[in-house]
Amino acid sequence: MSLTRKKKVIRFSLHFSGRMKIVFGFLTASLVFKVISYMFVPNDDPSLKESSLIHSALSSSERQEKNIPSRREHRVDCSAIINGDMLEIKKAEALARKLRQEGAYLTAARYRRLCENCSEFLLKRGYVTSPLTPRERGFPIAYSILVAEDIEMAERLLRAIYRPQNYYCVHVDLKASEVNEAFVSMSSCLPNLVIPERRVSVEWGKLSVLEAELQCMETLWPRPAWKYFINLTGKEFPLKTNAELVEILIALQGANDVHGTLKETYRENWRFPHRAVWFRPMKGSTHVTLSRAFVDFVLHNKRARDVFKWVTTLKSFHDEAFFSTLNHNPHLGAPGSYKGNLELTEENKPHLSRYKVWNTSNETFCSANSWLRHICILSIGDLPLMVRSVKLFANKFSLQDDRLAISCLEEWLYNSTLNTNVGINTSYYSNLDFVKNQVR
Repeated sequence: MSLTRKKKVIRFSLHFSGRMKIVFGFLTASLVFKVISYMFVPNDDPSLKESSLIHSALSSSERQEKNIPSRREHRVDCSAIINGDMLEIKKAEALARKLRQEGAYLTAARYRRLCENCSEFLLKRGYVTSPLTPRERGFPIAYSILVAEDIEMAERLLRAIYRPQNYYCVHVDLKASEVNEAFVSMSSCLPNLVIPERRVSVEWGKLSVLEAELQCMETLWPRPAWKYFINLTGKEFPLKTNAELVEILIALQGANDVHGTLKETYRENWRFPHRAVWFRPMKGSTHVTLSRAFVDFVLHNKRARDVFKWVTTLKSFHDEAFFSTLNHNPHLGAPGSYKGNLELTEENKPHLSRYKVWNTSNETFCSANSWLRHICILSIGDLPLMVRSVKLFANKFSLQDDRLAISCLEEWLYNSTLNTNVGINTSYYSNLDFVKNQVR
């Protein structure tokens, strides 16, 4: 063999070997990802165990009868992505970058035009317009959604959780007039969507966040017979179907899911405006899931008003102090509040309301490695772990950065609504410490 021919063979061999290493690397990563997912899923989501399962999904004929709008993402294979296929995840990430550059988003003006014809709006945007099951009909949920920008992301959240028996309050930041006008237009097509009469200019970490939440609570209170209240922001998305949420909330038996730890409280070094301190201050999370009876206490009880007066003296994170303090002082008498061990960790007293990834250690996985205030901006590569969580909603997303993550979540929720073989292990939720140790 000539020297030239030998060089060509060697180059081809090296090239082929390199290509095979890349392919093998992707396949190995995919396999490892799947193994890790299945190793940790049973511990992270005991609600999917076979015992005590509640099957609330619909058959295909029932779906057609109820006219459930399809949610199919045809540009990528969402099922493969959710199962940890790294090749498909890499393909989706490349497409997400391309879509980011194109920048095609629905504007407030577009939503206002759509709402000029309500039938067209409901049809084109694909809203569920009738209760899907009798059990869901009998258990309405109330939501607040705080919105500051990105109207399409907020509207897709609303669409994902929308059911005609539920109630929705959307508070739009006073600084976002066009977005508010668009939601006012939507409320003319969605009779159970309400906009509070008074809006505030919301500033992160300040009292205005709590004021906006309370505005929505007061707006929603007169609506008849809703069972639980969940607060959301416009950059979140559900990890459970409405039917699954209903089963989980029933399993809570009136308990509130409110995060609070002594460790976080001690860091604040809060001062009190008076000597007679008759409650223990607690710091927790802004995300809450509250029984109707607890919301009644918040709005109408003198002790709650006294705690609110104290909260207004704090410099920041008023919302994280108010609900947590009310829920972790059982002698105040708030229905469903916690009377157990305040030293319990997240493992023993999980905060169900939100799936969040914090950059608190080197072991934290955030697919895009994009962070805002120490919280991961979730993307397509985070879906395999996210959808297997026991948590109710995920925080936070950026539609401008990754449209496909939301599209695949929409498809996954659609499939979960239809799949009669998937159920919720209600015994996991009903046996949580904050359910068993609640003020009744």
